[in-house]
Amino acid sequence: MPLQVLGRLIGVGFREQISILSKKAFKLALKTGRGLRQINMSSLPVQMVKPLIMGPSKATFQEEIEMETDAKISAPYSSAMSLRIWHPRVLSDEITRTLGLTPSLHKDVGALRTTPAGQALDGVYAQTYWLYKFGMPKGTEVEECISNAIDALSSKRAYMKHLISTGGRCELFIGVFLEANAGIEIGGDLVQRVADAGLGLSFDVYLPGD
Repeated sequence: MPLQVLGRLIGVGFREQISILSKKAFKLALKTGRGLRQINMSSLPVQMVKPLIMGPSKATFQEEIEMETDAKISAPYSSAMSLRIWHPRVLSDEITRTLGLTPSLHKDVGALRTTPAGQALDGVYAQTYWLYKFGMPKGTEVEECISNAIDALSSKRAYMKHLISTGGRCELFIGVFLEANAGIEIGGDLVQRVADAGLGLSFDVYLPGD
């Protein structure tokens, strides 16, 4: 529906037509990556369309966009992500050499068990454990970090599937540290890419103060 027609229907003038979209419409434009002019007005619910009284005490159209953009950029959480691998027979040196990544932590099957501080414990490890920590710049959304990790591991897909087919397990482990209520969306295309890489996804979510 053209803005001029919509303006006449709801009783606002041409100068006010730029202000008829609610914040939900701004979010829709930002989320879909389309400009406001590209939003199909007839597809929006009625409650998303409303006249806004514009005046010195009200936010301008540009200010509304900036507020929505700032909210999108400043995610109310921080996060950390690791690649974790377990295998009943393969040793960590082989995993390190094949993936070309230096692990932050590794324990080999059959090695004596120790505490994180290195003190000896009874028994031996039943399987190899290998962990690599990805760097995640502050403010980067979880979905983008997962996508970057999949890209980085794309050439090693066959090896990770070999580990899985011989009894191992590979996963991306994501720790999310909330600063306030937040939502994280993982799109279907990215879930498919994770599955195609032979990886699982594991999340730990920490509340403020944890």
